[in-house]
Amino acid sequence: MNPKKLVLFTVAIAASAAAAGTATIGCSSTTSNESATNSRSDAGNATEGGDGATEGGDGATAPPTTPGAIDPQLVGSWSLVGGGVSIITHYYDNSTWLTVVVVRGTIANSDRTMKGSYRAESGRIFYSDVLSQTSNDRGETWSDWASTPGWEEQYVLGTDEDGEYLMASEDGITEDTAKYRRSPE
Repeated sequence: MNPKKLVLFTVAIAASAAAAGTATIGCSSTTSNESATNSRSDAGNATEGGDGATEGGDGATAPPTTPGAIDPQLVGSWSLVGGGVSIITHYYDNSTWLTVVVVRGTIANSDRTMKGSYRAESGRIFYSDVLSQTSNDRGETWSDWASTPGWEEQYVLGTDEDGEYLMASEDGITEDTAKYRRSPE
């Protein structure tokens, strides 16, 4: 991916997450100088490991972080950019995930943040405890967090001439399935 596009995409995702205010509650994030077990919260109220954390004033409870089956190769950030849509999903090593979707164009300008718990086993990702929120004004205002039904996807990890990729689909993997690319940490 072009470094300029990655920076712009990262800025858009960061702006959307910042506008959401609590996009990383219950999930852990790491940099090269941090331990992977440190939990973070924009509101500063997450507890270690995410247990008992609550959203910044909206009353929703963060998803449980009881570890399920985790594919260590899946852990990290994966992005897909194209056609006015940018998607980044981060799978954490504590069985939680966070996705930010940014849509920009003449038909729609919307943002969506989703988070929850996952387990990955036998080539499938199972999503549960899903919460989502949306913004239709470029992240100025956000809906309340709402519960969303869970789902499962088939997934494949691989490497090609462009680097590591993740292909995931509820309908099964085909040659037309989009490739999410591993984002640098």
